[in-house]
Amino acid sequence: MSTSSAAQREFDFTAPMDLRGDGGDVPSAPRNVSTSENSGTGFRAPNFSQFSSGVEADAARRAGRINARSTPEHEYRKLLIDRQTLLDKKFDGTISRQESNRLEYIRWSLDRIEDARHGHSLEMLESAIARYENFAEEIDGLRKQLGAAKSGSRRK
Repeated sequence: MSTSSAAQREFDFTAPMDLRGDGGDVPSAPRNVSTSENSGTGFRAPNFSQFSSGVEADAARRAGRINARSTPEHEYRKLLIDRQTLLDKKFDGTISRQESNRLEYIRWSLDRIEDARHGHSLEMLESAIARYENFAEEIDGLRKQLGAAKSGSRRK
């Protein structure tokens, strides 16, 4: 039994390919994809920006969380101790500029670790709250429509 079908389309490797649209041998970009021309080459590369809305940001966030999640517990505890020491100096008024910068870096590092530990759950909670708020707005709109219909039927 053959795994291919007679109706299956096959690529003709012997046919000349027109990649530039000018009779050359470079394939042209698909017609339904916007293109941008690279300088000097005549080759048109597909523009996939329409498909990337937020993908890079999401991938960067996930990569950052994976990286921060790999922080050993002893390093996390050391950052907490260092932050407390620097905060004590700050409130005493004896913190130097270098220590102040170090405090900001430690705060940033701890934020990244906390985001890696709890960020996904918080995003899910935020999404649920947004859905609930949208649902509440729709219910409120329905109440207004029913109220308007009810008061309109009383007038008749």
